[in-house]
Amino acid sequence: MDQPLTSKMHEIIIWMDRYADALLKDQYDITYSWFHLLIVLLQNEPINQRQLAKFMGHTEPAISRLLPKLIERGYISSSIDPNHKRINILSLTNEGRDLVMRANENLDAEFSEFIKASNINIETYEKLTDKISESISGVTYDSYKNR
Repeated sequence: MDQPLTSKMHEIIIWMDRYADALLKDQYDITYSWFHLLIVLLQNEPINQRQLAKFMGHTEPAISRLLPKLIERGYISSSIDPNHKRINILSLTNEGRDLVMRANENLDAEFSEFIKASNINIETYEKLTDKISESISGVTYDSYKNR
């Protein structure tokens, strides 16, 4: 029996996550989890911890465990919201922004090489990926089930 499409897709995602994690640890001394948090922050800053947790699909306590190390390394700045003293506002520092840009460029180049090595036209692949990404944006199981 052929491997189902969902299994193949999941296998690719797992491989990409593991590869990215190894590359990021080796070349930038960060994990893929940290990188993902920094990318989400870059795309949505300034935001508070609750918003960051929502964007990442994590709990607030999970985000709270990641932040101190990223702040300590100088990648993220945290300030108290003047209107809500119990809310922290998060932004990337210049060092964090630079790290994200360099690491993202490196990952894109690496993954593009794997796609090209598979004899797949990179422009076609990007268009198809964009189309899938757009069609699933904001879709949940319940919203799709109840359409």
